[in-house]
Amino acid sequence: MNTTLNRLVGLLVFLALPALLLGLATLNVVDGMSFREQAAQQAAILERLNNGARSEAGSDTVDRNSIYVRGETPSLAEAVLRQLVVDAVAAAGGTLIETRNAALPQVDGSAAWVALSASFEIRNEGLGKLMRSLESDLPLLVVDGLSVSRNAQAGEEDDPLLQTELTVRGARRIEAR
Repeated sequence: MNTTLNRLVGLLVFLALPALLLGLATLNVVDGMSFREQAAQQAAILERLNNGARSEAGSDTVDRNSIYVRGETPSLAEAVLRQLVVDAVAAAGGTLIETRNAALPQVDGSAAWVALSASFEIRNEGLGKLMRSLESDLPLLVVDGLSVSRNAQAGEEDDPLLQTELTVRGARRIEAR
């Protein structure tokens, strides 16, 4: 019985161990492939950002500062951000009601944030267009808050006006001193 057990253990070691190692090698290859795919996706995102920066600048050179809200002082940057949001709301077919300063996050590294809140009325399709514009165009903006409610006077329309409250922020470049 002891020799039979030894033979069985030996057979398992010689058959199962190579199969286990082959399985581990296959998993490593698959993991390496997914890593390459992820790296390719990130390279494509970086290329799209670079292409956007090139088209904003109107040349083949990339303006790395185009991701920031322009403005040498916080007040100028807030004014630029306000104009960006006003223009984006108008382009999406919305009607601006008001804009106001929003609470700012702390300075981190070489950028400080400028933020504002905007109230406006817009239809559903226009809201989608506005969000795509704000989140994909340059400068890079972050939507911190969005509150949407149906206009009380809209009745039972298929596409009513939406009362919208939006809080958006963008980084302002601070030159090292």
